[in-house]
Amino acid sequence: MSASKFSDMFERLLRAEGQSRAARSVEYFGLVDFTLGLILLLNPWLSVLLLHIPPLTMQGENYLRLVGLLVSGLGMLYIVSGRLNAEGFVFASLLDRPMVPGVMAVLWYKDILPGPLALAFAISDFSGFLWTLLAWRADARLGPYDRPQLTVRIAAAIFGFVSGVVRNARTFHPDGRVIRGMVRSLHPPDAQLAQAGELLAGAVLLRMGMGLMKKGAPRWLAEHIPDAPSIACRFFSSVTTNESGLERRPGKDLDLLCTAGGDRLWKLVMNLATGGRMYGLQRFDYFKNVYYSQVRYRVDAALDLWIRLVPGVRPGHTSPLDDAGREQQLTNAIADHAIVSIEAQRVGDRRAAWVAFAELRFEEEIQIDQEALHFDPVDGRGFVPTGFLTDLRKTVYPASVAHRPPTERDRSRRDREGIVARLVRYFRHRSSVTQR
Repeated sequence: MSASKFSDMFERLLRAEGQSRAARSVEYFGLVDFTLGLILLLNPWLSVLLLHIPPLTMQGENYLRLVGLLVSGLGMLYIVSGRLNAEGFVFASLLDRPMVPGVMAVLWYKDILPGPLALAFAISDFSGFLWTLLAWRADARLGPYDRPQLTVRIAAAIFGFVSGVVRNARTFHPDGRVIRGMVRSLHPPDAQLAQAGELLAGAVLLRMGMGLMKKGAPRWLAEHIPDAPSIACRFFSSVTTNESGLERRPGKDLDLLCTAGGDRLWKLVMNLATGGRMYGLQRFDYFKNVYYSQVRYRVDAALDLWIRLVPGVRPGHTSPLDDAGREQQLTNAIADHAIVSIEAQRVGDRRAAWVAFAELRFEEEIQIDQEALHFDPVDGRGFVPTGFLTDLRKTVYPASVAHRPPTERDRSRRDREGIVARLVRYFRHRSSVTQR
């Protein structure tokens, strides 16, 4: 198996794309088996206490640990097969698990396993069999299962709560400044990259700001919490001269979200967790950072790319020392019509060169109701984001938008209301969605 195919399998394991109800039941059953196996392996005396098994001898304890090792290994096999939607394994499990009660009965009769432990395994496996059988019938009756993963639903609920109750604003990138610009292709020698540049050519709407700090946050708090600048772009083609790009047109416009502090999400998180000093992160200088998309893009179904934004730095550039200096620097850059390069690296070779294939030019700053501006990092203009983070965003972002204030006036009003009123509104909204 090639390295690329091996990595693809890991990506499928994380995403569990197209997972059926039956496969999901196998995954959850595997989680139960894995947990029980770990308990037997790490603390066999706990199972003695719970199941009222006679006290263990040294040999019996070692034997029970061996059983735990085998059960946890089997549980891992079920988890992986379920997440990969392995239909053959799901069917095999329907043939295998009904046999477990009979096997356990024989082992109990031969005094190989204590009765309570044999009964626990028999009930667990046969219940799992019934669960998977019902799920298999539901798949046949109802068709594909498109409900988001449990982890995704939990993440969406958390983001909705943080945005609507705790922050009363976006969970990340709560405030920023909006700039109108233009994009042109640089026509690199690589024909595929040149075509990608042409797809982005046209108008662009940028929103630049910090990732964590809200407007008006206490100075002492802002000074002690690491933060990272970010750039959100909406690439669109103006049909009329006064078109603003504030409303995203599905498929025709592309929203690209980029953050400084690391070319992968785990690097950014680790960077912020350790003080925000790695991977070239410059908190007080928008133009000394490199901004990464952190998800890869497939362009016209033939080209897989990582994308980043690299602001141009003029000779004699001096980095600001505080938030006010950073914002003044951005004001000057807008007036000077600063240039930002759009660069790409082909997926599969981390050492491959980054190639500039397009550039955007600042035109003017515009004043809009930013709470009404929603960026949706989904496919558009021939660019299709892929990976687990993209799947997560497709559920998390709408949840955040639904719970946070829709306009700046609403945000101010909810700030005055306080957290209790926002909490009541959050649960009312959750209740109305559940009823629908």
